[in-house]
Order: sequence, then structure tokens, then C-alpha cells
Amino acid sequence: MKFCYLVLFYSFTLIFLNSCAVSDTRPGVLHKAESYQDIAEAKYNENIEYIFNADTSYVLCIKQFKPTNQTPFLKLNFFVYLLKSMQIVFEESLGRGHVKWLNNHQLQVFLIPGIIKGDEKQSQKFYGYIYDLVHHKKIYNSNPVDQKK
Repeated sequence: MKFCYLVLFYSFTLIFLNSCAVSDTRPGVLHKAESYQDIAEAKYNENIEYIFNADTSYVLCIKQFKPTNQTPFLKLNFFVYLLKSMQIVFEESLGRGHVKWLNNHQLQVFLIPGIIKGDEKQSQKFYGYIYDLVHHKKIYNSNPVDQKK
């Protein structure tokens, strides 16, 4: 009989201690069940491209939307997910453009402008920015660069 009381006591103690556990409910902090794929699918549904940086510490999740009557241009949505902390560190939506990894901690975002009038040098300028994931800032540069994907 004493053994039954001990088992019952320890069972209730264990249940009580587990019910008092603190859970992290801060905004921006994802639960372990939510992966970058879950988030991307919730945001963009399907046809998502995942591109890891060279050291696989970040993943770039890209959704290129097809043109519709409401949005006649190729709309681009993307976010960068830091795998270590399991959170989105940068997110952007562009009317027209594309994005690629420049190095382990920088993205090169190309913006496709409308009709450009002027000389050939003007039309070869880089329209867009480089986003630095370490310093969390956009770096604008108007120097001509290679715009191949």
C-alpha cells in the first residue's frame, strides 16, 4: 500500500513540475516544429526555391510569382532564414527583380527598372542593393556590375 502512495506521489509531482515549465512565446522566435520550409509554404504555398549560402548557415527562400491581370510583372518575394537561431532575419517583396548570394553574409538584390532612356553606360548600371546580414543594412551602389544570374 505504501508503494502505491509513493508511485502516486511521484506521478503527481512529475505532472506538476511539467505543467510549470516555461515556454518561449516571444514574437519572432519560432518553435522547433516550425522549419524554414513550413514558414515558406505558409507564406508562399508552392513552387518555392531554397538556396543555401556556402557555409549553410542561412537559407534563402524565394517565390517568383507568375504575372496575372492584377500584377502584370514578375513579383518576387523572398526571406532569409538563419538556421542557428531558427528565425527570419530579412524579408523583402519586389515588383520586378531577382536575388542571389554574393558571399556567406551578403545578398545581391537586382531591381529591374522600367524603360531606361539615355546612353548605353546608363542602362548598364546596377539597380538594386547589397544586403549585409551581419550588419542588417542595405548597401546601395550605382557602379556597373555583371547582372547575370
